[in-house]
This record gives sequence, C-alpha cells and structure tokens, in this order.
Amino acid sequence: MNYSKRAWVIWGIATLFVAFQLFIGILFGIGVKEISTSFSITTNAVSKLSAVYFLAYACMQIPAGLILDRFSVKYVLFIGALLITLPLFILIFSHSLILAYIASIIMGIGSSFTFVGAIILNARWFPPKMVSPQKVVVNL
Repeated sequence: MNYSKRAWVIWGIATLFVAFQLFIGILFGIGVKEISTSFSITTNAVSKLSAVYFLAYACMQIPAGLILDRFSVKYVLFIGALLITLPLFILIFSHSLILAYIASIIMGIGSSFTFVGAIILNARWFPPKMVSPQKVVVNL
C-alpha cells in the first residue's frame, strides 16, 4: 500500500480537475438567478445555455478518449483546463448571449477530457488491483 508520493500528487491533481469540472457543470443550476439577470433572459434560456454545455460535453466523450490515447495526457489535460477556464472568464464578464453560448460550448469540449483523463492517469500510476473494481459477492 506504499505507493510513490508522485502518484498520489498526480491522483490529487486529477481529482481536483474532475471536481472543478463538476462544479462548472452545476454552475448553471446554482446561478440561474444571476445568469438570467446578467443576460436579461428567462430561466428557460439559462437551461438552454446549460444544455449546450452538456451537449458539447457528451458529443466529445469518444473523441476525447481517442485524443487522450493518441497524445500525451499531460498536455491534453492542460489544454482541456485552458478550454474550461478561459471561456469561464468570457462567460462571467460577457453581456452577450451569443458569447455565452460559444463559451458554454468550449467549456463543454474542455470538460470532456477531465474524467477520462483522470481514469487514464490512475491506471498508469497505480497497480491494477487499486484501479479495477474487486469482485463483489452479494449474498441475498
């Protein structure tokens, strides 16, 4: 059970990245009032803004896995972090709904790399017995 400190640091960074992405995913839900006031839109339009984020996220899952397999995980996750963070600032400081939609799409694309990248990092840095689920026996 004594794994290198570097493996745990990498796991921690990947976990923080996944947590950040999950926070971005619920941002539209917890900030409905603020977003609708900022853009002068209805809550229905805020839900469409959220839907665009999740649609881009879902559409990029398979390409994200292929990209992570082809290129260095470190660089892909760094670019993914930039694709989440920079449009977030655009979304926060923008008053244009079109820019908000574009920022949501880009954030969804960047978010698609987080979970798959974290799984790949865990599989590379920890032994299989820690990564794969153990056999679970359920007695009913």
